[in-house]
Amino acid sequence: MAATATVRVDAEVRDRINELAAARGIKASQLLGQLVRAAEEDQLLADMNADFETLGQEPEARPAYEEELRGWDATLLDGLGDDA
Repeated sequence: MAATATVRVDAEVRDRINELAAARGIKASQLLGQLVRAAEEDQLLADMNADFETLGQEPEARPAYEEELRGWDATLLDGLGDDA
């Protein structure tokens, strides 16, 4: 069994967690795990968007980015050429 911990939340938040978990047919701890994973994914996407925004504002960084993309394209093994 995984180690557990107690998280203190307002009673209203606890009730909302329990209601949502029940509606999904899962335990409250499972719901919290799902919500944390979703928040992590959202943060990753926000960070990536910020990085792409920065890339768009720094033209001198574009060649290095395109070179890295060419390196990753070579790992695809899809048989498609660069012009596909």
